[in-house]
Amino acid sequence: MHTWLLAALLAAAPDVVPVDPPAWASTRAFPVARTYVAPASTLVLTFDTDAQFGIDDSMYSTEVTRYGVWFGLGHRLALETAMHVTAIGVTAPLSITQEGLALRWAWAEWGRLFGNPALAVSYQGNSAAPPTGALQLTLGDTWPAGLWAVDVRVTRELRGTFLQQTYALAAAFAFAFESTHLDAGVEAQISLTDAQNARFDFTQGLFLIGPYLRWAPFTKASVIFDFGIGSKVTWQQGIATTMPVLRPKLVVAWSL
Repeated sequence: MHTWLLAALLAAAPDVVPVDPPAWASTRAFPVARTYVAPASTLVLTFDTDAQFGIDDSMYSTEVTRYGVWFGLGHRLALETAMHVTAIGVTAPLSITQEGLALRWAWAEWGRLFGNPALAVSYQGNSAAPPTGALQLTLGDTWPAGLWAVDVRVTRELRGTFLQQTYALAAAFAFAFESTHLDAGVEAQISLTDAQNARFDFTQGLFLIGPYLRWAPFTKASVIFDFGIGSKVTWQQGIATTMPVLRPKLVVAWSL
C-alpha cells in the first residue's frame, strides 16, 4: 500500500480513547451483582459479610466474611483475589474455607456497548470440598433514575464423584440520590445446584429478594447495607423441603 494512502486512512480513522468507568461501577454498587472491571493501575479493597438465618429453625445459621483485592491491569483486564472466612452453625468457630483467583475482562470501553458486558473466569480452592471453576457474565449501566445490573454465574466442581454445578443469577436496580450520595434499591438472587449424573435435576436452591441502601461517603468508596428474605429449598427424591431464611449483608469497598 502506498504510504500516502496509509497515512490518509490513519488520519481518517476515529481516535479510540480509553474511557474509565464511573466510580460506582469499579468499586461495588450492589450487594451481590458485579459490574465491569477496575481501571488500569487501580487497587480496590473489599470487605463483605453476611449471616443467613433460618426463620423457623433457630439452629440454622451460616456466617460468611469475604476479603478481596482487585487490581486493574489495563487493556480492560482486572485481576481479583479473595478469601472466605465461614462459620456454619450458631456456635461454630470461624475458619478459612475458600481462596479464589479471578481474571475479569470487559468486552469494550465503558459506554460503547449496551450493558457494558464483562466476562470473568475464576478458580476457587475449598478446604472441605473439591475446588471449583466459574464463568461469569456481568451487565450494568445507568437508567434515567439510577443504576441497574445483571450478574450470571455458572460454577462447577473440578474434582469429585458427582461434580456439582451451580447456576446463579443476581439482578438489581437502584434509585440514585446524587445530592445525598445515596442509592436505594432492590436486589433479587436465584441459585440452583445439580449434579453431573442429573443435570438440571436440582438438589438445592436459594431464592432471595430484599431492599438495600448504598452510601458513597467519598467518590471511590461504597458502603452497602442489604436485607434479603426468601427460601432455601432442598429436593430429595422429588420431595421439596423449604426453609424460610433471612440474610442481612454488609459490603465495604474502597478504590485506591
